[in-house]
Amino acid sequence: MRRVLLSDAIHLARALAQQPPSFRAAVLDRWLVQTQAASKYLRRFGRAHSDWGDGSLTSRALKATAREPAALVPDGAEFFLVLAQVANRLAAIGQSRLQVLS
Repeated sequence: MRRVLLSDAIHLARALAQQPPSFRAAVLDRWLVQTQAASKYLRRFGRAHSDWGDGSLTSRALKATAREPAALVPDGAEFFLVLAQVANRLAAIGQSRLQVLS
């Protein structure tokens, strides 16, 4: 997986917020595995994976939202709860090098 930037976490949280709350943890884990696989795919074949992107979390998030009907992204407290969920999961897998500026 590419280095995780703050913008990656924000894009991922926005896409994840469109999922039902009870599915978010499983969907997030699946997206992280797919992002890792997309990174390997890019290194091996020299092009982005058609469904999972280029190995960045932003790419995976944008691929996820492109296939689903546009939904309202929660504002305020709910969005920050989802962003916290993303940040906690990334920290748990050792991707805690979030940059303030992206």
